[in-house]
Amino acid sequence: MVPAGVNPTAVAVDVVATKVYVANSNSDDVTVMHAWHGYQIKLPAGTEPSAVAVNPATSRAYVACHGSGFVAVVDGNNDQVTQVPADAGARAIAVNPVTNRIYVASVTTNRVTVIDGATGDTTTVPVGNQPTAIAVNPVTNKVYVTDWASNDVTVIDGATNRTTTVPAVTTPVAIAVNPVTNKIYVASGEGGAALLVIDGASNGTTILDGIRGGAVAVNPVTSKVYVANGTANEVAVIQDAPVNDTKVRLEFNRLPDDTTVTPRPALTGKAVNRWAPGRTMMAGVLNRVGSAQLPWQWANVTGGPGTDSLTWSYNWGTDSLAWGENFICFAPLEDQATITGNLGLGTPFAGNPEVYAVYRVFAHPGVEEMVSDERMRISAGPTIVRGVLRMEDRGLRTEDRAELLDASGRTVMGLRPGANDLSRISPGVYFIRERLGIRREGLGKTRKVVVAR
Repeated sequence: MVPAGVNPTAVAVDVVATKVYVANSNSDDVTVMHAWHGYQIKLPAGTEPSAVAVNPATSRAYVACHGSGFVAVVDGNNDQVTQVPADAGARAIAVNPVTNRIYVASVTTNRVTVIDGATGDTTTVPVGNQPTAIAVNPVTNKVYVTDWASNDVTVIDGATNRTTTVPAVTTPVAIAVNPVTNKIYVASGEGGAALLVIDGASNGTTILDGIRGGAVAVNPVTSKVYVANGTANEVAVIQDAPVNDTKVRLEFNRLPDDTTVTPRPALTGKAVNRWAPGRTMMAGVLNRVGSAQLPWQWANVTGGPGTDSLTWSYNWGTDSLAWGENFICFAPLEDQATITGNLGLGTPFAGNPEVYAVYRVFAHPGVEEMVSDERMRISAGPTIVRGVLRMEDRGLRTEDRAELLDASGRTVMGLRPGANDLSRISPGVYFIRERLGIRREGLGKTRKVVVAR
């Protein structure tokens, strides 16, 4: 357990800076925890901070304060706090890291405050009654706001701030977006028992009855949706439906585990036209990192030019991957696409825009045994007995910690004083690495262990 402030109500993670931000509604502050260095601080926020969101591209966290007329902005580079005006009554906040826009929903004014992350300038957009949740699709630059009292969803065009209203389920309380399939999921609270699925391309809706929950989340890699129903003590798991198959499709040679340590990995695949009759050749593939709203560039054709099936490689140009989650956009086009002005929404002349979720992570070099001048605190003698690794109790040195690494240096699990269950760990060579507390910088000892069956 990690201590926070009084009544923590919201949490957000900066995967780039490895920081965790927790909004504490009753102590009017935000707890900042650095997952890598291990330190923890508290910073002042406004009255009743209720929601927090992070822009990993700028290393800034935004804390919506229900009782204040501003958003607290935490600069992750120096932990300094500034304020940006916003409507009071804020209950939800979301960030578009591609456009550097922040969206704050107020249940008091029934408006969304739009903050320009670069300048701090703001504007407001009217929405439905009592907006309680908000989500952003960074690929399409659309913002979705659940309006709890009016039973609808307001769709904001991030480029123009124009709005469209989509009828929703009763008392919509939570929302999540899958940027890969361009589907939006709206969960109903008390009084409702259905999950609303919005097609982001057309705003058409589908209702899945019998699925009720106060929270919803999407995994864009597996296209699975998770709806938490607290009253029933269960989580519903839904497999997302694919986009409409126009027969002009793109195939990816997926990266291992959809992750990379390099800013410009080699991405390759195939583009095919299987429309019949009158199938034409493929004109090429457009590619873009981050958003389909930005200018496209042509991918490199590596084979099959002038045919209905070609191979391609990603043309990075000036693009590169950011740390953490990235959405790479593609548009496979066949020969008549430019003649028809097709938008890729289901006609035979082009494929639907397709998105591939990629995560850029830190490299994990190999591990070497080493000893510092500090006294070794891993208990001597056998450390693994019947699948249990025993660590010595460090007493008051709670700022010290240890972790189990695999042979590549990747963290497998954290280790605590006493018994640690290794029964589910695969046999092999591992390393126990101690990390000394922030008052005694550096590593303690790295020690090799062998897990056997």
